[in-house]
Amino acid sequence: TASAEDAAVYVRLRLLLAQLQLSSGAGGYAAAEQTATAATGLLDPKKFANLSPEERLALQFSASETRLRGLYGQAAAAYKDGKYAEVMAMLKPALGEIAGVIGAEGSSVKMVEALKDLPADAKELVKPNAQKLDEFRRETILVLALQTAIRMADVATADELYKMLERFGGSADASVNALTQLVGVVKPQIETLRREKKPEEAKKLVDGVAKLLDNVARGSNLTPKIRVFLGRSLKDIGAFDQAASILALVPKPNPVADLDLPRAQLEALDNDRRLAVIFYRGAQIEYARALRATKKFAEADKVLKEALGIELPKTSPDAPVKLQPGTGWAKGAPDFEKEAVYLLEDKAETLTGAEAAKTWKEALDGWSKFANKYRPMLASLGGGKAGPKEAMLALVKIKQPLPPHELLPKDPTKITAEIIKEGKAPWVVAMLKDKATVVDENGDSKEVDNPYWKELQAVINRLESQVKPLYFDAFYESTRCLARANSSLLKANPPKLAEQFGKIANTMKDLETKNPELSPEVRAKFADLVDDYPALKKAYVDLQGKMFLETPPQPAPMAGGGN
Repeated sequence: TASAEDAAVYVRLRLLLAQLQLSSGAGGYAAAEQTATAATGLLDPKKFANLSPEERLALQFSASETRLRGLYGQAAAAYKDGKYAEVMAMLKPALGEIAGVIGAEGSSVKMVEALKDLPADAKELVKPNAQKLDEFRRETILVLALQTAIRMADVATADELYKMLERFGGSADASVNALTQLVGVVKPQIETLRREKKPEEAKKLVDGVAKLLDNVARGSNLTPKIRVFLGRSLKDIGAFDQAASILALVPKPNPVADLDLPRAQLEALDNDRRLAVIFYRGAQIEYARALRATKKFAEADKVLKEALGIELPKTSPDAPVKLQPGTGWAKGAPDFEKEAVYLLEDKAETLTGAEAAKTWKEALDGWSKFANKYRPMLASLGGGKAGPKEAMLALVKIKQPLPPHELLPKDPTKITAEIIKEGKAPWVVAMLKDKATVVDENGDSKEVDNPYWKELQAVINRLESQVKPLYFDAFYESTRCLARANSSLLKANPPKLAEQFGKIANTMKDLETKNPELSPEVRAKFADLVDDYPALKKAYVDLQGKMFLETPPQPAPMAGGGN
């Protein structure tokens, strides 16, 4: 009979072999499952009787997890190939195991905790392995089964699998993590089916997910977090009516005045009050989007006006603007302000004549307002590259903090005045030269680039890299809106429409010529725009435009990242 140490080493080596088989790719998944299954058999007390109970349990959990990873690799490949019935058949034994665990103790961790003959310190050694097995079963095996049931339009099975997820996760909040993964995977599948002109398949997938999420929403004691998640998920897959009905139920914070708190004060609140504000704000923007998508424009407008502020009548022409109490808590928030312009666009699309033209103009003015937020800042930053004095004046003008320096005046107005006043103040002379004189180790003097000028350049470059994408995004939205407006207003006048598209193409060609470093994200948006309007694409091609004819590769999303 092998010693406990030899037995444990042997099983671990078999599991290491299974891990290597997993890492070899698709060809190794079945072999890894078989190797891990054989390792599990070795852990029978009759074979390696000298293993301690905790060692045996820990190895059993590791072997089970490795076996399931091999099974998952095979099932995921079949899922990718659209062999959904085969996937469910492959997962059926594992789902039976999970159901057995849930029906007994609820999870592997709880099973360990319930063992009466295992000392507390031994339980702590085993729990990490049990937890890893539980997580893989819950977040990978059950989620794949759930995705598959939805693709098969088997709502009853999907609903039962979700209930298993909920019971296995220990709380509805924990199950939301699995549903988040599900929606993250299903949403691009729906978009792909729509692009491939497969509306029936897309609808089947949307209906299946929507039915599942709707069933979850009928549960009792749903937290605001879950309501926001469900509403956003339903909105993202196109189930707008259901999304709106769920998002409307997210309660306002108590006290409501918490909505008006600036970020620093909000962060200082206790966790429950802070989260109440965050979830309500998130619910309101998603609610407005869902209402807009269902063409409930008046209701969406009401939500946005409350968030952005309802102005009270002025008592005199020179009186300051005052907002109705309880409104304006999202004033200045870009997502809410953009949504208000999207709402104008969608509303204009449904109008005709002078009313349509007026509403389109309001939308275009809205996007111009966004661009004008950033254009002066970019101009100032560009001018700040001329030299240290110009850089400092630019940063003061746009109200950005200067790099610290012991000679720097505390009063920003004094900084500007003394730079402009012939630059003779001692601190100006000392700090704002292009070059500085230093003495090297040999006692020799030499001129080097002024260190403070380098710091100013770094700040200018950093701010420019942050502001440029915002400006170009606003420029894109303005261009897109102009193309949409002309397409709507001039659809009965093709020659005039072609003329307007020519002007839009000209601005795009100008953007391309002056900004060869445009980010892939911005270029992709313009590429989609010319694809949406063939006449605009023709005008752009006639101008020898090239940058926006193909969608560039997008940067890979960071691990863990998820209108």
